[in-house]
Amino acid sequence: MADSTARFSNWFQIISNVAIIFGLGLVVYELNQSKQFVRAELANAHMARITDRNLAIMGEDPRDALAKAALRPSDLSERDAVTLNAFYSDVVNGWGILRFTSETIGADLAWRSVLRDDARIAFSSDPGRRWLNAWAEEDAELVGMAELSTLALEAVRDESVSWHRTKYELLLANE
Repeated sequence: MADSTARFSNWFQIISNVAIIFGLGLVVYELNQSKQFVRAELANAHMARITDRNLAIMGEDPRDALAKAALRPSDLSERDAVTLNAFYSDVVNGWGILRFTSETIGADLAWRSVLRDDARIAFSSDPGRRWLNAWAEEDAELVGMAELSTLALEAVRDESVSWHRTKYELLLANE
C-alpha cells in the first residue's frame, strides 16, 4: 500500500511540475504578446499622427491639385505642390501601415497588390512619377520602405501616359 502511495505521489509530482512549466511557458508567451501589442499600438499611433498631419496640410479638398497634376501639370501652383506632397506622402504612409499591419498580425492582407493599384492611380501623372522617383531615391531607405518603393516604381514604370489623364479626357470629350 505504501509503495502504491509513493508511486502515486511521484506521478503526481511529475504531472504537477510539467503543469507548472507549461503554465510558465504560457505566461512568457502572454508577456511577449503584450509587448508586441504595445509596439504595434505605438507604431500605429505614430502613423496616425503622420496621416493627420498630411490631411491637415492637404486640406479638405485636394481635387483641384490632383486634376491639374493629371491634366495641366504646367498650371500647378506652389500651394498645389504642397497639397500634392501631402497627398502622395499619405498614400505612401498608407502602404507602410498596411504592410506593418499585415506583418504584425501574421496575415497576408494582399498589401502588395493594393500598393500596385494605388501606385498606378496616385502616381500615374508626370508630377506623381517625379515625386515617387524622388521619394524612392531619398526617403525610402530612411524609413525602411525600400521594398515599397521598388514595387511602386515597377507599377508605374510602364505607364507611358497618365492613367488619370486618359480617363479624364474621355470624360471631358464633347463629341
